[in-house]
Amino acid sequence: MKAIGANPRVIKRIFLLESSYIGLIGAFVGTFTAYGVSILVNFALPMILEAAFQEELPAGLQFSSIPWSLVVIPVGICLVVTVLSGLRPTKRATEITVLKAMRREV
Repeated sequence: MKAIGANPRVIKRIFLLESSYIGLIGAFVGTFTAYGVSILVNFALPMILEAAFQEELPAGLQFSSIPWSLVVIPVGICLVVTVLSGLRPTKRATEITVLKAMRREV
């Protein structure tokens, strides 16, 4: 990026943006997976228990519930962790000289 004239500030923004996108994608995949498992548990577990014990469960019984705070806090933590883990490569990318970057084997 330096070879084509990118400013170190722009390089830093790009690296941090990429790492935060990776964190957000991971957080959303984890959240959707958790909601899917929760829905599956609330659907399948009552049927299994009714079949096993031959008794009807109370109406409206939920085995799994995910509040919004349990979504917001992990997404925030995930963003902080991915931005912090992106700082080291960002620092290395902004400090490397153009000639060293051009010589480096990929």
